[in-house]
Amino acid sequence: MAFDLNNFLQENKRFLLGAFVGGAVFVTGYTVIDAYVWDDIRVAAHEIGSDKSKVNKEDYFSQKNLDEAKAQEEKLNQSIKALTAKLAFVSRAEFQLKDGGASPQNQYLDIASRFREKRLDDARSRGIDICDNCGVPDRSPTQAEDIRRTLRGLDLADRVIECAIGAGVREIKKITVAADAQFAGREDSYIRDEVKVEFEIEANSRALSAMIELTQASNPPLTIDEFSSDVRDAGSSGRAGRGESLVHIQIKFAAIEVKE
Repeated sequence: MAFDLNNFLQENKRFLLGAFVGGAVFVTGYTVIDAYVWDDIRVAAHEIGSDKSKVNKEDYFSQKNLDEAKAQEEKLNQSIKALTAKLAFVSRAEFQLKDGGASPQNQYLDIASRFREKRLDDARSRGIDICDNCGVPDRSPTQAEDIRRTLRGLDLADRVIECAIGAGVREIKKITVAADAQFAGREDSYIRDEVKVEFEIEANSRALSAMIELTQASNPPLTIDEFSSDVRDAGSSGRAGRGESLVHIQIKFAAIEVKE
């Protein structure tokens, strides 16, 4: 059968018209995009390529940036060192070993004995109960470095006891000088060594606040490493006033030695 073009056009004129219009719209749109948009896209692509080339050829940070960063780092390190130095604990002369004369062991025994007797008398004269050893370890150190560390701990204990007595705490139940614990600081730390001294104390809230204030008013302030507390019923204590609650605290101080 022969193809009848006229019939085909009549039957498919709607489809053919839509296709023609669609094609015309596409051509017109492409022409507009090419005229007004592609130029901008080409320019942007060129700029991106140029910037990427510059980044690849140049350092992201200039030498000036690096110098400024190093200067800032040095400034921060000096600030940290200065703040650490303010917390440095320097043993007083009466808690230091002296060259010549008695052996370090005998000097230690003499210093520890005088410290213990003095603080027992001070506490009892104020009506404050205190543990009998006042923090003096049961076993005396024998090596010179261990003796120095223990004496540094006893010096710290002496200062805290003085603050506790001055504040009027009820009882100093326990004092532990951990001079045998090795310090595990980082190599880049400004702290060379530290000796920790732990206390168990009972006091009313007023005396406790006063004690903490006294430790921080010391020169240098006594560094508090850990602190915990709980309130206990004062009814079982004949020494507590009517309606007065006692606070039982565990507080640990640190005698910090900084690097030169």
